[in-house]
Amino acid sequence: MNFWPLWVGYLAVSIACAIQVKVDCNVRAEGSQTPITAATNREGNDSSGDSTRSMFYRLLLFALISRIVLIPMEGMVGSEYLKFVAKTFPEMTFASAWTLLVSFLVQLVGTASGTGIYTQPSLMIQMIAYGIYLVLTLVAMHTHGAFVSVYAVLCFIYAILSGALLYFGPRLISILYPSLLRRSSLALRLVCSCIVCVLIFAAKAVELAQKVFSPSDEKKALIEYLLLELFPTVALLVMMFPSSRMQRQKSSNGSDSVVPNGKEGSALRGGSSKRKDTLPIVKSKTSYGTV
Repeated sequence: MNFWPLWVGYLAVSIACAIQVKVDCNVRAEGSQTPITAATNREGNDSSGDSTRSMFYRLLLFALISRIVLIPMEGMVGSEYLKFVAKTFPEMTFASAWTLLVSFLVQLVGTASGTGIYTQPSLMIQMIAYGIYLVLTLVAMHTHGAFVSVYAVLCFIYAILSGALLYFGPRLISILYPSLLRRSSLALRLVCSCIVCVLIFAAKAVELAQKVFSPSDEKKALIEYLLLELFPTVALLVMMFPSSRMQRQKSSNGSDSVVPNGKEGSALRGGSSKRKDTLPIVKSKTSYGTV
């Protein structure tokens, strides 16, 4: 199987992701916040949302690099065990990155609705997940049954991620509904990101569940990499890339805002509001969009 065209695709996307990491570092170094993550911070300091987003970019870059390094092994080595590691380790790194992205979206819903949901995975949780993967891959050296266990664990992770977005996604859309009526670019990108993630996570869960019962062939695996890893990564990077050309819709206090709603809990909307009831969204020249 010729994997080189796909390898070039991963390389190009990893370069784009590295550029996004650099842009994000510059934004944070300037002490500014993006419209999406400033909603998680009332004081205007570096918010937990900013930290989560920044870590997501880095983990996504790491996942892309791991796939670039290991995908040639799938077609060049004869050992089934090495092929298994080459396939599953990038799967684990992508799952780790997607977990941070889901945490970011859930955290945004909690902040905007006033429920204070905080789900940022700690370093310890990430280490435990990789520890479980390491143990199972070591056991796989001696028993083929561990192969199935790794795919089952990955399937469970993606099923949890999909379920979390199926629950919080409608809440996010409800919060963003007033802004969607105004065709807000930021609101549209958030909703599109959520929809893309739900579809991809559900498809990944089904794909991994199939591998529990029967391994896929190389041709099918490359198609899965293209449709379930490469394309979603490109789509999310495009939707999350900052644009300095986007116009900001100002509220009466001179900034975009997330305005709590007494009946629903909160709503992302424009118009006048009291300053004490407003969470500032845009505080810098660099903008990821406006609500």
